[in-house]
Amino acid sequence: MSNHKRPFPEAEKPKLKQSQSLPMGYCTVYLDQMELPQGDLHPYTRIEFGCDATAVVAITCQNRWILNWEYRYPTKEWLLSIAGGKIDEGEDAVKAAQRELLEETGYLAHEFVFLGSLYLCPSFSSQKIHFVLAKEAIFHQPPSLEPLERIQTLLMTEEELQDEIRKGAPVDGILCTALYLKHLLKE
Repeated sequence: MSNHKRPFPEAEKPKLKQSQSLPMGYCTVYLDQMELPQGDLHPYTRIEFGCDATAVVAITCQNRWILNWEYRYPTKEWLLSIAGGKIDEGEDAVKAAQRELLEETGYLAHEFVFLGSLYLCPSFSSQKIHFVLAKEAIFHQPPSLEPLERIQTLLMTEEELQDEIRKGAPVDGILCTALYLKHLLKE
């Protein structure tokens, strides 16, 4: 936890006055009415997923990143990404990372190291993403994708990955965050 002083006293936080929930498949959309300290009311929309998620920085014995080209329907694009997904009830982040890596890429890893957790989109969700490094990964079996998953796995060196990002390849922000967290671990 940071030692930095918080910018506002507790009394400055908006208060929830009213909330409507709309269950929508694997998430719930909330339409909240927030009251500011001066009394003004403002609408706020948030999405709750009911679970955290994991993202896997997987690297082979040959020091190549295991990446995915994954079609993401909301963007209408294929994005460069890493394996990951929801953490099931009773599952920890590392076990979820092991499962997601095998399901999405067909790879198993020799060692898993927890890198850290963060809120990916705190402006509209409280979901945390837990990042896990998978070392010495080897191909084990063909992926077993969910019906809506469109994924093609590929291997790249870190330099090739950084070059793709520099060239403007369409990239999932989770991948960039994972790259940053992996570099923090090296220091």
